[in-house]
Amino acid sequence: MRLIVNVHNVLDAELDRIDRKWSPRITVGQLREAIDALSRRFRWIGIDELLSSDAQDVAVLTFDDGYRGVLRHAAPLLRERAIPGAVFVITGTLCDERPLLHFEEIEVAYRISPDRDRVKNLGDAKRALRMLPEAQRQEQQGELLERLGVTSDDCRAAARDDERFAMLTAAELAELRDAGWTIGSHTRTHRALSVLDEGELESEVAGSRDDLRALLHIDRMPFAYPYGNRRHINDLAAEAVMRAGYCCAFTMIDGDDASNDDRMAIRRVDVRDVLERLL
Repeated sequence: MRLIVNVHNVLDAELDRIDRKWSPRITVGQLREAIDALSRRFRWIGIDELLSSDAQDVAVLTFDDGYRGVLRHAAPLLRERAIPGAVFVITGTLCDERPLLHFEEIEVAYRISPDRDRVKNLGDAKRALRMLPEAQRQEQQGELLERLGVTSDDCRAAARDDERFAMLTAAELAELRDAGWTIGSHTRTHRALSVLDEGELESEVAGSRDDLRALLHIDRMPFAYPYGNRRHINDLAAEAVMRAGYCCAFTMIDGDDASNDDRMAIRRVDVRDVLERLL
Protein backbone atom coordinates (compact mmCIF):
# COMPACT_ATOMS: atom_id res chain seq x y z
CA MET A 1 0.00 0.00 0.00
CA ARG A 2 1.10 3.55 -0.77
CA LEU A 3 -0.67 6.18 1.31
CA ILE A 4 -0.71 9.92 0.62
CA VAL A 5 -1.95 11.85 3.64
CA ASN A 6 -3.28 15.38 3.30
CA VAL A 7 -3.31 18.06 5.99
CA HIS A 8 -4.39 21.70 5.91
CA ASN A 9 -3.60 24.02 8.80
CA VAL A 10 -1.96 22.92 12.05
CA LEU A 11 -2.66 24.85 15.26
CA ASP A 12 -0.95 24.84 18.64
CA ALA A 13 -4.26 25.55 20.36
CA GLU A 14 -7.47 23.81 21.27
CA LEU A 15 -9.97 23.50 18.43
CA ASP A 16 -13.41 25.03 18.91
CA ARG A 17 -16.72 23.71 17.59
CA ILE A 18 -16.39 25.40 14.20
CA ASP A 19 -12.82 24.10 13.78
CA ARG A 20 -13.86 20.56 14.59
CA LYS A 21 -17.02 20.38 12.50
CA TRP A 22 -16.60 22.72 9.55
CA SER A 23 -12.87 23.16 8.93
CA PRO A 24 -9.97 20.84 8.07
CA ARG A 25 -7.70 22.18 10.85
CA ILE A 26 -5.98 19.86 13.29
CA THR A 27 -3.78 20.42 16.32
CA VAL A 28 -0.07 19.71 16.38
CA GLY A 29 -0.86 16.97 18.89
CA GLN A 30 -3.23 15.31 16.42
CA LEU A 31 -0.61 15.52 13.69
CA ARG A 32 1.93 13.89 16.00
CA GLU A 33 -0.53 11.10 16.82
CA ALA A 34 -1.22 10.43 13.14
CA ILE A 35 2.47 10.38 12.27
CA ASP A 36 3.30 8.07 15.17
CA ALA A 37 0.51 5.66 14.24
CA LEU A 38 1.42 5.57 10.55
CA SER A 39 5.14 5.27 11.26
CA ARG A 40 4.51 1.85 12.77
CA ARG A 41 3.30 0.61 9.38
CA PHE A 42 4.77 2.88 6.71
CA ARG A 43 8.10 4.36 5.67
CA TRP A 44 7.82 8.08 4.94
CA ILE A 45 9.00 9.22 1.50
CA GLY A 46 8.82 12.39 -0.58
CA ILE A 47 6.95 13.01 -3.82
CA ASP A 48 10.03 12.44 -6.00
CA GLU A 49 10.49 8.94 -4.62
CA LEU A 50 6.78 8.27 -4.93
CA LEU A 51 6.96 9.04 -8.64
CA SER A 52 10.18 7.16 -9.32
CA SER A 53 9.68 4.01 -7.26
CA ASP A 54 7.18 1.19 -6.92
CA ALA A 55 8.01 0.78 -3.23
CA GLN A 56 5.16 -0.44 -1.06
CA ASP A 57 4.26 0.28 2.55
CA VAL A 58 5.27 3.90 2.09
CA ALA A 59 3.47 7.14 2.97
CA VAL A 60 3.73 10.75 1.79
CA LEU A 61 2.71 13.80 3.83
CA THR A 62 1.23 16.79 2.00
CA PHE A 63 -0.20 20.12 3.17
CA ASP A 64 -2.70 22.20 1.20
CA ASP A 65 -3.26 25.98 1.07
CA GLY A 66 -0.03 27.26 2.62
CA TYR A 67 -0.99 28.31 6.13
CA ARG A 68 1.73 29.51 8.49
CA GLY A 69 0.96 26.69 10.90
CA VAL A 70 2.79 24.39 8.45
CA LEU A 71 6.05 26.26 9.12
CA ARG A 72 5.51 26.97 12.81
CA HIS A 73 4.04 23.70 14.02
CA ALA A 74 4.33 20.97 11.38
CA ALA A 75 7.84 21.62 10.05
CA PRO A 76 9.63 21.20 13.42
CA LEU A 77 7.84 17.89 13.97
CA LEU A 78 8.74 16.62 10.51
CA ARG A 79 12.34 17.75 10.92
CA GLU A 80 12.56 15.89 14.24
CA ARG A 81 11.28 12.69 12.60
CA ALA A 82 13.23 13.15 9.31
CA ILE A 83 9.97 13.08 7.33
CA PRO A 84 9.83 14.85 3.93
CA GLY A 85 7.06 17.42 3.51
CA ALA A 86 5.23 18.95 0.56
CA VAL A 87 3.12 22.11 0.64
CA PHE A 88 0.70 23.22 -2.08
CA VAL A 89 0.33 26.99 -2.05
CA ILE A 90 -2.46 29.34 -3.10
CA THR A 91 -0.25 31.91 -4.75
CA GLY A 92 -2.75 34.76 -4.54
CA THR A 93 -2.06 34.86 -0.80
CA LEU A 94 1.67 35.51 -1.24
CA CYS A 95 1.36 39.28 -1.00
CA ASP A 96 1.18 42.05 1.57
CA GLU A 97 -2.30 42.56 3.05
CA ARG A 98 -3.54 39.49 1.26
CA PRO A 99 -7.31 39.22 0.79
CA LEU A 100 -9.34 36.63 2.63
CA LEU A 101 -10.10 33.66 0.44
CA HIS A 102 -13.79 33.21 -0.33
CA PHE A 103 -14.23 30.22 1.98
CA GLU A 104 -12.32 31.97 4.77
CA GLU A 105 -14.58 35.01 4.55
CA ILE A 106 -17.64 32.78 4.88
CA GLU A 107 -16.26 31.12 8.00
CA VAL A 108 -15.25 34.40 9.63
CA ALA A 109 -18.65 35.86 8.83
CA TYR A 110 -20.37 33.02 10.66
CA ARG A 111 -17.91 33.30 13.54
CA ILE A 112 -18.63 36.99 14.17
CA SER A 113 -22.30 37.09 13.20
CA PRO A 114 -24.65 38.23 15.97
CA ASP A 115 -26.98 35.42 14.81
CA ARG A 116 -25.07 32.49 16.31
CA ASP A 117 -27.92 30.05 15.62
CA ARG A 118 -27.04 30.18 11.93
CA VAL A 119 -23.61 28.56 12.43
CA LYS A 120 -25.08 25.13 11.75
CA ASN A 121 -25.55 26.24 8.11
CA LEU A 122 -21.85 27.04 7.59
CA GLY A 123 -20.96 23.77 5.86
CA ASP A 124 -23.89 23.97 3.48
CA ALA A 125 -23.02 27.56 2.57
CA LYS A 126 -19.40 26.69 1.82
CA ARG A 127 -20.32 23.73 -0.37
CA ALA A 128 -22.95 25.63 -2.35
CA LEU A 129 -20.95 28.80 -2.99
CA ARG A 130 -17.77 27.04 -4.13
CA MET A 131 -19.56 25.56 -7.16
CA LEU A 132 -20.95 28.83 -8.54
CA PRO A 133 -19.49 30.92 -11.39
CA GLU A 134 -17.47 33.74 -9.86
CA ALA A 135 -19.87 36.62 -10.52
CA GLN A 136 -22.77 34.65 -9.10
CA ARG A 137 -20.70 33.52 -6.12
CA GLN A 138 -19.72 37.09 -5.28
CA GLU A 139 -23.31 38.24 -5.49
CA GLN A 140 -24.67 35.43 -3.33
CA GLN A 141 -21.81 35.68 -0.84
CA GLY A 142 -22.50 39.38 -0.46
CA GLU A 143 -26.15 38.63 0.21
CA LEU A 144 -25.15 35.99 2.76
CA LEU A 145 -22.91 38.43 4.65
CA GLU A 146 -25.73 40.95 4.69
CA ARG A 147 -28.10 38.37 6.19
CA LEU A 148 -25.48 37.53 8.80
CA GLY A 149 -25.17 41.19 9.70
CA VAL A 150 -21.47 41.59 8.89
CA THR A 151 -19.35 43.16 6.15
CA SER A 152 -16.21 42.09 4.29
CA ASP A 153 -14.30 44.74 6.25
CA ASP A 154 -15.57 43.20 9.50
CA CYS A 155 -14.32 39.81 8.36
CA ARG A 156 -10.88 41.09 7.40
CA ALA A 157 -10.49 42.85 10.73
CA ALA A 158 -11.57 39.77 12.70
CA ALA A 159 -9.19 37.47 10.80
CA ARG A 160 -6.16 39.76 10.91
CA ASP A 161 -4.70 38.48 14.20
CA ASP A 162 -6.26 35.01 14.17
CA GLU A 163 -3.71 32.20 13.76
CA ARG A 164 -6.29 30.14 11.88
CA PHE A 165 -6.00 32.46 8.88
CA ALA A 166 -2.29 33.35 8.92
CA MET A 167 -0.66 32.43 5.60
CA LEU A 168 2.96 31.81 4.71
CA THR A 169 4.80 34.75 3.22
CA ALA A 170 7.03 34.36 0.18
CA ALA A 171 10.09 34.50 2.46
CA GLU A 172 8.68 31.80 4.74
CA LEU A 173 7.86 29.63 1.75
CA ALA A 174 11.46 30.02 0.58
CA GLU A 175 12.54 28.89 4.06
CA LEU A 176 10.59 25.66 3.60
CA ARG A 177 12.05 25.20 0.13
CA ASP A 178 15.57 25.63 1.51
CA ALA A 179 14.79 23.06 4.21
CA GLY A 180 14.07 20.49 1.50
CA TRP A 181 10.29 20.74 1.29
CA THR A 182 8.57 20.17 -2.05
CA ILE A 183 6.64 23.27 -3.11
CA GLY A 184 3.62 22.88 -5.38
CA SER A 185 0.70 24.87 -6.72
CA HIS A 186 -2.82 24.96 -5.34
CA THR A 187 -3.94 27.61 -7.89
CA ARG A 188 -4.14 31.36 -7.34
CA THR A 189 -7.47 31.70 -5.53
CA HIS A 190 -8.67 28.17 -4.66
CA ARG A 191 -11.69 28.00 -6.92
CA ALA A 192 -13.32 24.76 -8.02
CA LEU A 193 -11.73 24.22 -11.44
CA SER A 194 -14.73 22.42 -12.90
CA VAL A 195 -16.79 25.65 -12.96
CA LEU A 196 -14.14 27.79 -14.71
CA ASP A 197 -13.87 28.69 -18.36
CA GLU A 198 -10.63 28.23 -20.32
CA GLY A 199 -9.32 31.73 -19.59
CA GLU A 200 -9.95 31.38 -15.86
CA LEU A 201 -8.34 27.94 -15.88
CA GLU A 202 -5.23 29.32 -17.56
CA SER A 203 -4.89 31.99 -14.88
CA GLU A 204 -5.46 29.63 -11.97
CA VAL A 205 -3.35 26.71 -13.22
CA ALA A 206 -0.57 28.12 -15.41
CA GLY A 207 -0.64 31.48 -13.65
CA SER A 208 0.07 29.95 -10.24
CA ARG A 209 2.90 27.94 -11.78
CA ASP A 210 4.43 31.16 -13.10
CA ASP A 211 3.97 32.84 -9.72
CA LEU A 212 5.97 30.12 -7.97
CA ARG A 213 8.67 30.11 -10.62
CA ALA A 214 9.13 33.85 -10.26
CA LEU A 215 9.12 33.84 -6.45
CA LEU A 216 11.14 30.72 -5.72
CA HIS A 217 13.07 30.00 -8.93
CA ILE A 218 11.75 26.45 -9.10
CA ASP A 219 10.75 24.75 -12.30
CA ARG A 220 9.53 21.21 -11.67
CA MET A 221 6.56 21.19 -9.33
CA PRO A 222 3.43 19.18 -8.45
CA PHE A 223 -0.16 20.44 -8.41
CA ALA A 224 -3.08 19.84 -6.04
CA TYR A 225 -6.66 20.38 -7.22
CA PRO A 226 -8.71 22.70 -4.97
CA TYR A 227 -11.28 20.62 -3.06
CA GLY A 228 -10.14 17.74 -5.22
CA ASN A 229 -13.22 15.53 -5.47
CA ARG A 230 -14.70 14.28 -8.74
CA ARG A 231 -17.19 17.11 -9.11
CA HIS A 232 -14.40 19.67 -8.76
CA ILE A 233 -12.30 18.22 -11.61
CA ASN A 234 -13.52 17.98 -15.19
CA ASP A 235 -11.73 17.18 -18.45
CA LEU A 236 -10.91 20.85 -19.13
CA ALA A 237 -9.29 21.18 -15.71
CA ALA A 238 -7.23 18.01 -16.10
CA GLU A 239 -6.10 19.13 -19.56
CA ALA A 240 -5.07 22.54 -18.21
CA VAL A 241 -2.95 20.91 -15.51
CA MET A 242 -1.24 18.62 -18.01
CA ARG A 243 -0.68 21.49 -20.43
CA ALA A 244 0.97 23.55 -17.69
CA GLY A 245 3.66 20.90 -17.32
CA TYR A 246 3.21 19.85 -13.70
CA CYS A 247 5.07 16.67 -12.80
CA CYS A 248 1.97 15.20 -11.12
CA ALA A 249 -1.37 16.22 -9.64
CA PHE A 250 -3.11 15.25 -6.43
CA THR A 251 -6.83 14.85 -5.79
CA MET A 252 -8.94 14.19 -2.71
CA ILE A 253 -10.77 11.30 -4.35
CA ASP A 254 -11.04 8.53 -1.78
CA GLY A 255 -8.40 5.87 -2.01
CA ASP A 256 -5.40 4.55 -0.08
CA ASP A 257 -3.33 3.28 -3.01
CA ALA A 258 -1.45 5.88 -5.05
CA SER A 259 0.39 3.37 -7.22
CA ASN A 260 -2.04 3.86 -10.10
CA ASP A 261 -0.76 4.73 -13.55
CA ASP A 262 -2.27 8.22 -13.69
CA ARG A 263 0.21 10.67 -12.21
CA MET A 264 -2.23 13.48 -12.87
CA ALA A 265 -4.91 12.06 -10.54
CA ILE A 266 -3.10 10.71 -7.48
CA ARG A 267 -5.45 9.93 -4.63
CA ARG A 268 -5.02 11.19 -1.09
CA VAL A 269 -6.69 10.59 2.24
CA ASP A 270 -7.52 13.33 4.75
CA VAL A 271 -5.51 13.18 7.96
CA ARG A 272 -8.74 13.37 9.99
CA ASP A 273 -9.88 10.14 8.35
CA VAL A 274 -6.52 8.59 9.27
CA LEU A 275 -7.05 9.61 12.89
CA GLU A 276 -10.50 8.04 12.92
CA ARG A 277 -9.24 4.79 11.41
CA LEU A 278 -6.05 4.29 13.37
CA LEU A 279 -6.59 5.82 16.79
